[in-house]
Amino acid sequence: MNILIIGAGSIGSSLAEELSREDDNVVVIDTDEKLCENLNEKMDLLTIPGDATSPAVLEIAGIRKTDVVIALTSSDEVNILVCGLARHYGVSKRIARLHSNEYSIAGDERADISSLGVSHILRPDKSAVEGIIQYLETPGATDAANFHGGKILMRGFIIHPNMSIADKKIADIRKQTGAHLMLVVAIIREGRAIIPSGNDVVHAGDKILALFPRSSIEACLELFSKSREDIKKVVISGDTNIAIELASAASRMVDNIVLVDPDPEHVSTAADHLMLKNVEVLQGDCTHVDMLHELYIDNTDYFISVSKDMENNVMASLLAKAEGASRVIALTDQIRYIKLFHSIGISHVICPRISMAQEIMEVIYRGRIWKSMRIRNVDIEAVRIIVSEGSPVIHKSIQDITKKRKHEFIIGIIIRGDDMIMPQGETIIELGDEVIVITDSKMVSSIINIFTK
Repeated sequence: MNILIIGAGSIGSSLAEELSREDDNVVVIDTDEKLCENLNEKMDLLTIPGDATSPAVLEIAGIRKTDVVIALTSSDEVNILVCGLARHYGVSKRIARLHSNEYSIAGDERADISSLGVSHILRPDKSAVEGIIQYLETPGATDAANFHGGKILMRGFIIHPNMSIADKKIADIRKQTGAHLMLVVAIIREGRAIIPSGNDVVHAGDKILALFPRSSIEACLELFSKSREDIKKVVISGDTNIAIELASAASRMVDNIVLVDPDPEHVSTAADHLMLKNVEVLQGDCTHVDMLHELYIDNTDYFISVSKDMENNVMASLLAKAEGASRVIALTDQIRYIKLFHSIGISHVICPRISMAQEIMEVIYRGRIWKSMRIRNVDIEAVRIIVSEGSPVIHKSIQDITKKRKHEFIIGIIIRGDDMIMPQGETIIELGDEVIVITDSKMVSSIINIFTK
């Protein structure tokens, strides 16, 4: 596949590296010659310094043979124009990163820009907000991912002795859920991931990963001695649109929301947007301990820092944790430091670069693999795959598929049309099924091949 990326910044370079691993032919255009040189030094791909809104530059980049154009510059206008030019050259997939919420391709009340050449819109702010809300809607979760448009949830929870599922077999836990579907797909014990069978026992101290439909949230939280009512107060720190959108979304779930904005101009914008929401808007700097004391941070369930200054997000979160906040979430673009941030006390780290790359991969490889989730600190992933023609698993039962590969992978949920199936051993896999598979990270490629050959 021939892929053209416009923009060699942090997101573009990360994406180029990811796509290069897929053996695709990747070309990158950027107006900054230095960024192009840096990318060339790191990877074996073609970079072209120049203006991507110029047809001549696009011709040099091989636009006539390109399958996918991904416009990731900081300018909405440039990204839209590039997609328009790409459509002129017959490029089938044209992806634009847009900051403005005024545009859509869905034909709603916003300006529909599909006629201008954009076939898919990336919204980094929206992805960040959705990533944070996942933790607020399931209090106590250590890991979170949503599949199938948010209808299927995967969550990680630490097992405590007082939980009703402690010291029970997986098969008994499944019976305990009754009509509320939940499948334990992995047990993390002493840093090692176990793909469980029905006879495996969950012990206090284990972390388990569970798949369940959105309709079962309340019942599943009860199994972990949790409730949505556990979250009484959330403090959000930030001078960004993410902060405003997050406060608005969180206000529908939590009664006491406080937004602290360090920017005296932006705080007015925030107050105007949130006027009709149940949100208290203040001006202040949460990297100052006095501000945290004023907020009674020790009585806060979640402190979330989403300011423009990524370093301040980490600092404010660590200070809030030290001053008594139960859980803290920080927005960052430093992918390589995520593990470090977790180790020093930050409960959850949200990195828009990761979610954007994930979304782009879904669009590009739709029909093969849609989404994956890497579990924190262990070599295990959840992968959503579409069963394609020629796959050896078609018309075979789950037990036949897995009998020679026990404990290598587990099929968590099957999506067939509008139906969501919690598989049994006798469940048959059909062409076009969407399956969520949990497996060792080293085996992801081989497992994908089983379902897509």
